[in-house]
Amino acid sequence: MAYKIVGDAIDYYQYAIGHWADEQFPHATDQSRIAHLKKELVELEEAETLGKGKLAEAEELADIVMLCMHYGHANGIDLGAAIRRKFEVVQARTYPDRPGPDGTTEHHRG
Repeated sequence: MAYKIVGDAIDYYQYAIGHWADEQFPHATDQSRIAHLKKELVELEEAETLGKGKLAEAEELADIVMLCMHYGHANGIDLGAAIRRKFEVVQARTYPDRPGPDGTTEHHRG
């Protein structure tokens, strides 16, 4: 079944978060945003691995999404449009029935 993303809430969030982050962190660079994203991914993994609960995991996910929005805003990337396009691409791909040895399932390449 194909799903379609409708609405523009992500656009509003990116606008608000991007402008707020510009004011709060005027010296942020692409490299610092990426470094911060890496730290937040580690914190998400720790929250899940240590069983800190869904609220802790949700807060780490929110940090990751907000950092992505700030990165996109700072670089003129419309994340809403990018997500809508990419979601159509991933839905058109084919995937194996079982995950690989590391537990991930990636699309067939070829």
